[in-house]
This record gives sequence, structure tokens and C-alpha cells, in this order.
Amino acid sequence: MLSNQTSWRKANLTCKIAIDNLEKAELLQGGDLLRQRKTAKENLAQTSSTITENLMGISRVMSQQVQQSEEAMQTLGNAGLEGKLLPGHRHLPQAPPPRPVHAACPAHGSQLLLYRSAFSSRDGTTN
Repeated sequence: MLSNQTSWRKANLTCKIAIDNLEKAELLQGGDLLRQRKTAKENLAQTSSTITENLMGISRVMSQQVQQSEEAMQTLGNAGLEGKLLPGHRHLPQAPPPRPVHAACPAHGSQLLLYRSAFSSRDGTTN
């Protein structure tokens, strides 16, 4: 009976040691998982930082382009106000304002004020 109890105790201790070893292995692997998660978080933070820097660079370039466009528009506006033409720019003639024509409306017995294009003749044909 004593040997039987001793055998049971040895078997019980062997099982406990095996269970402890499995738990230690799981904890060590869990540590690897924690390290992996920490590394993944660091990678995400680095990627996020890189993306932010790239977006800020794009924003700066866009801001410079807007500023250059504003300066170009201001230059063009000033050139137009001064009556200067840009080199190589062809100035298209502008049509004169339409001429008013008075005509009688027989249905209503009143005068109509019509506008005729400067490019059309009195008979309605264009020049």
C-alpha cells in the first residue's frame, strides 16, 4: 500500500511538472506575441508618421502652386488693366455693342425697342 501511494505521488508530481512546463511554454510564447504586437504597433506608428509627412509635403506643394497661380492671375489682371498684351498673345476684336432699333408693333400699336447686332445690316443679313 505504501508503494502504491508512492507511485501515485510520483505520477501526480510528474503530471504537475508537465503541466507547469506547458504553462511556462505558453507564457514564453505569449511574450513573443507581446513582442510581436509591440513591434507591429511600432511599425504602424512609423507608417502613420511617414504618411503624415507625405501629406504635409503634398499640402506644401499645393500651397505653393496656389500662390503661384494667384500671382499669375494678379499679373494677368494688371496687364489687362494697363492695356498691355502678353508676348505672343493674339488679341481678338470685340464686337461693338448692339444698336437699338425702333419698330412698330401692329398688333399692340406700340413701339418696340429692338437691338440689332453691329455685324448685321438693316435688312437682317450679316456682314
